[in-house]
Amino acid sequence: MNITCRSGFVLIAVLGIIIVMGLAIATLSFTSIGSYRNSTNDNQRLEAFYAASTGLEQAIAYAQAKTSAVTGTTDNNAATSLVTVLTSMKNAAGTTTFDTGTGTFTVTATAAGNLVTVKSTGKDRTALSVRVVQTNLLVKATAGSGKVGLFTPAAITTTGNSTDNGNAPVDGVAATIDLSKSFTFTCTPVASNNRTCSGSGSPKKYDVTYKSGGTQPKLGDIVSMPQPSGLSYTLSANELTRYMVTASDSATGKMTLTAINEQVPTKIAQTTTTNGNSGGNGNGGGNGNGGGNSGGGGSSGGGTTTTTYVTTGYQSTPLSMPAYPSTSDGTLVPNTNIPAVMTYYTGGTTTGGANTSGFTCQTNMSGGCATFDQPPATLFDTIFGVDKTTFYSGLSSTQKISADSCPTTSTVQWLDTGTAASVDLKNCTTPRVLIIDARKSNISADTFFNVNNPSNGAFKGLIYVMTDNRPINMPGGQSFAGAVVAETGTANTNPQLKVRGNGGGDSVAVCSSNALSAQHNPKICFDPEMLAQLSKDLANYVTIPSSVTIARTNQWKEVSN
Repeated sequence: MNITCRSGFVLIAVLGIIIVMGLAIATLSFTSIGSYRNSTNDNQRLEAFYAASTGLEQAIAYAQAKTSAVTGTTDNNAATSLVTVLTSMKNAAGTTTFDTGTGTFTVTATAAGNLVTVKSTGKDRTALSVRVVQTNLLVKATAGSGKVGLFTPAAITTTGNSTDNGNAPVDGVAATIDLSKSFTFTCTPVASNNRTCSGSGSPKKYDVTYKSGGTQPKLGDIVSMPQPSGLSYTLSANELTRYMVTASDSATGKMTLTAINEQVPTKIAQTTTTNGNSGGNGNGGGNGNGGGNSGGGGSSGGGTTTTTYVTTGYQSTPLSMPAYPSTSDGTLVPNTNIPAVMTYYTGGTTTGGANTSGFTCQTNMSGGCATFDQPPATLFDTIFGVDKTTFYSGLSSTQKISADSCPTTSTVQWLDTGTAASVDLKNCTTPRVLIIDARKSNISADTFFNVNNPSNGAFKGLIYVMTDNRPINMPGGQSFAGAVVAETGTANTNPQLKVRGNGGGDSVAVCSSNALSAQHNPKICFDPEMLAQLSKDLANYVTIPSSVTIARTNQWKEVSN
């Protein structure tokens, strides 16, 4: 009986132990499963967080890399533009969801004033865990530097030679230097013992201050240094240094002078002697009583000696005040002579027709011929005050055209001719600035790119034609009233501009202020009044892009998990 009781007790004990062990095992299993689940959740959350953080950093890097695409003249407008730029952030497949390998992220952005909030939403690879982080970007727009204007130095300005074939007169504005209108100026010298003015940039610009005498020049005027002392020959208005006034403040006297030409020709004397006629024979003695007097011998004709000065080279003559140890102010004089043709000084104005001969223009080319010495690659900057990229980015889409059309809302147009070999212009009544970009033309290097005006038509305004090392031809009997600029290349030696045919169309009426133009119906004539109005239009129709800075105001913070 006792044995049976003890056996029952053992059975109960064993069952208790089994139950306890089962509970322990169950508890351990539950704990392990829970830990595994927690670990999996943590990994998923980390993956989601890492994806969100990666997206945020990539968005910030994208914004910094695309700063040039952010536009706007005010901080708030630039911030709105930045939101648009960030919205364009897409992967190779063209979607806004990016795969990091361990997760995905998407980026959104909103603007409030000039503050842009960038959010990155990250998900783990199973998309079960979501983390969102954000940061703020402060956007500031700074007004673009430079001022668009129209600073045209001649009726024709070209980076290559200029050939005028046939009876195609080209008229600038003839004028002489009036020293009584000279004025004094000061500048910052390059050194205490070197009173050459300190200039910078390309084309070179000088900051000077008007002091006294004459009248302070206004925007767009041309000034020159007077002829250097000690020369045995006289320089013409076209042979002096030339500077365009590209900024002038009458309140302070401050001016910016942009160099057009600082190369003054050096010349040598050539003497030519012409012998006089020899004396004639005397008349024979007359008949009569006592015989007439014998004829007297003819007197000997005197010879003539002519001295001419021939250009042999050029000497760089930068803007300066009187040489050290002088402390006097510098002197400048207005130069109102507008050359008919201006070419890069290493090429010179070529011959080829009735109107040009070497460096000398015939009398029916009012204004004569001149040279410029600033690098051909900067001619666009000299004419407009800004470079091509800045100018083009400041135009609206309607100002960028692929075929010529008369302007309706803006008098400034950029015509991209693509691979074409020529361009046909419209006969427009409204004066305009037309830039013809023919740099992609597929013509051969020795083939002319033709600029064709309509029959009996006239282009009015400024036409700027640029090719990639190709010559330019302006054929026919049509006219160009205003000014022509031909950028046939940007090297030191470039192809030529050829002007052919007679003047026609109605350019005589347009250029009626030029008295010489009214006399012989020019092919190209300079019209200062028309160009002055177009210069004002440029300021209205070309917007200098602002420079935008993007600054991060905080590192990041998590806003949702």
